[in-house]
Amino acid sequence: MKIAALVILALLFGLGLLLGPARPLIRRGLGVSNPRHAADLPGFADGEELPRVLRYLSTLEPFAGRACFGLVLESSDGIPSRVLNLTALHPELASSFDTFLDHDGFSLAADALREWKEAADVRFAERLDPATLQSVVLSPVDNLEQGSEPSGPVGIAAGLNYADHREETKLDDIDLGFFSKFVAPSGAYAPVPIGRELDEPGHSVELMDYEVEIGFVLLESIDLSHLPADEHALLDRVAFVLANDVSDRGPIIRSPRAGYAKGKNHPGYLPLGPWMIHGSRLRLKTQSEGTVRLEMAVAVDEADPLPGGRWRQLGSSEEMIYGPLAILRKLAETWEDFTMIDRNGDPRRLVPRRDGAPVLPRGSIVLTGTMGGTAVRAPGRGDFLRLLLLGRLRMSGAFEAFRRHSVEHRREMGYLSVGDRVETRTDLLGRQLWQVVELPQEVTGP
Repeated sequence: MKIAALVILALLFGLGLLLGPARPLIRRGLGVSNPRHAADLPGFADGEELPRVLRYLSTLEPFAGRACFGLVLESSDGIPSRVLNLTALHPELASSFDTFLDHDGFSLAADALREWKEAADVRFAERLDPATLQSVVLSPVDNLEQGSEPSGPVGIAAGLNYADHREETKLDDIDLGFFSKFVAPSGAYAPVPIGRELDEPGHSVELMDYEVEIGFVLLESIDLSHLPADEHALLDRVAFVLANDVSDRGPIIRSPRAGYAKGKNHPGYLPLGPWMIHGSRLRLKTQSEGTVRLEMAVAVDEADPLPGGRWRQLGSSEEMIYGPLAILRKLAETWEDFTMIDRNGDPRRLVPRRDGAPVLPRGSIVLTGTMGGTAVRAPGRGDFLRLLLLGRLRMSGAFEAFRRHSVEHRREMGYLSVGDRVETRTDLLGRQLWQVVELPQEVTGP
């Protein structure tokens, strides 16, 4: 009886704090984390010995202004500076990822690199102007399917593939946390918008977050019920690419089930590239497999800097729990029961069906997850109790209280603001540099 009375008194006291004048004390008690830190970075390898393929707007006649595929000949600290126009050499490659694959573009790129090293042919080589990269360097692959019943290429992301990100989100009870990324990919240097109406009418994007990712693009369709036997066989069928899974955390915090489609799929929220490397030339080192360790990092140069440093995320592919084939195996176990609520509130299949089989179409992108160091941090146990009180003992109220708290302390917590410049990079796959901008009148992927 004494214990029950104490529990009732504690609840009444908590409700008194919630409803009475002491309520601000609860809010002030919530933790505020700062992801900024200074770092001595290792040198990042550019991979100049590997065939690196990008898609860009050429300046060569008669291709001027047209999307072409190029072989990166020279780069400076992860940024392409000189390319060989593969489409000029092989017009059949044209401008789309489909035609590039139809004509074995990666083999042509490897041949062109070998021939260039043996006897440079400058006829189809061109310089890239650093001042125009944001409009010239395009996403390496074309748009993903955005309907609720996709039949073409899709975007799928593994949300929880690094232990430190699992820890900072407190989602230990979820395995990989798959979700759809059905937004048109943008180039590695294209600005990323923030502003009103990206979320939903009457709401602003207030909690923009960053996530460095290694992605792989399927070079042929893969049936999840008949996966390749080993990692080597899979790598012959994919290309690797650098990605940033830009996220609006507000809808996700407000509604963990329905918020992912809104928060992950605003226009411009998938910077991809700058270039691709064939999987046969890049066997990732993860916790269980692989030979090549790729360092990864995110830094933010803030328009209005706060103390702590510019670096946010810093780690390597070696910390990845599941490699590419293991990710697909996990997806094969869950695809049948998995749907995701899209932006219209309708269920959307994660994996398309072809004759009843789960098939990821050629051109699909799989993001392998991000490491720790993001702006989002799940509340600790003590903070969660305070949030329950603030939310009048309702989970929806607690989520909304946490969202308001995050917005109030958004800058200290490291969320992005207009004018911030984000650097995303990894070994061999290049470096992205993009700026957060106010939402223009119309935003589309390049």
